[in-house]
Amino acid sequence: MNLFDSLIYSLTEHIIFFLFLFFILFTIIIILFVKDKTGYFYLGVLKTFLSIIISPIFFLKKTVSEISNNHTTYFNYNINSKQYLLQKFIKLLEVILVISSIAIVVNGIIIGWNSFSPPSELLEKISTLELEINDTQKKLNEVTPEYEKITNFWNSKKDSIINSLTNNKLYQNKNLTEKNEKLFQKISNDQELKYLFENISYYFDRTYYYSYVIEFSKERALNYIESEEISPPANKIDLLKEYINNWAIITTNNLELKNISEDDIRIKIQPNYYNIESEYKSLTNNLQYSQEKLNSYKEKAKYNYKALFLSIFGSFLLSLIFIWLFGLIIELFNISIDIANNVRLLKEHKEKEEPRIS
Repeated sequence: MNLFDSLIYSLTEHIIFFLFLFFILFTIIIILFVKDKTGYFYLGVLKTFLSIIISPIFFLKKTVSEISNNHTTYFNYNINSKQYLLQKFIKLLEVILVISSIAIVVNGIIIGWNSFSPPSELLEKISTLELEINDTQKKLNEVTPEYEKITNFWNSKKDSIINSLTNNKLYQNKNLTEKNEKLFQKISNDQELKYLFENISYYFDRTYYYSYVIEFSKERALNYIESEEISPPANKIDLLKEYINNWAIITTNNLELKNISEDDIRIKIQPNYYNIESEYKSLTNNLQYSQEKLNSYKEKAKYNYKALFLSIFGSFLLSLIFIWLFGLIIELFNISIDIANNVRLLKEHKEKEEPRIS
């Protein structure tokens, strides 16, 4: 780290202490050197800094005035002058200075206005998004009453519905169990039916976890007793069929009671509920997302007064810097002409004072 970097690092690390110490030391030196004129010194410093802004403005005013008076003297320059083109070039630089300094400010105003007002693309997005929000809101207004109706119905009736379905299945199982007990007595008293029953009884003793397996087992049992190899009387076949059907219903009910869920019951009671709910939530989420996006766009579309001010102020400062630099160049050219003219006058004066040699 070199000395300059060390100074910068120390300054940034201790900026408050630096400013405090600088102010104290600066004030002490002022008092020691100028004593009772401290106030005038500060006033002079202030005027010096103000002149940085005011001087380019006065120079611009002077330049504009010279250009406006130039129409009477444009062709009056001595063509034989050794600085003829240089004088014309200086006038050209003055015109360039006036035009460029104004153009810099105008460009800053345009940039500031573009930053101040929202872009047309953003306004178009806002307009499109507002139309989408209105369309989504209309659809949501159509879906909401139906969604609220079925939701309120379920919330108010679900307990009684679940209890009713549970009790109905239990009651059905009770009746079918009693019927199968009586059927079993009849089957047990008939050797042929008893034989057939024993061959399919393993279906009834299994544990089932899925309703489609119960249905499959029922079909297998029915197919067995209806096979061509076995030909008991029709009334006996009907006893076994009734027993198998009752068993399938009882087993399915027990499985459903064991795994009963509110969603399954709701699908049976309100088959369209989840479609309506899905549409309602989708519209609600879309509306919320679009609204947040619209708010974000509107936030970006606000008039940016800060950007307008900074752009105009920055262009004004840039114009002052340009006038300073370009004005110094013009003045250096003017000084060179003055020096050349003074040298010429001195030579002419010297020639007049020297005696002529005859």
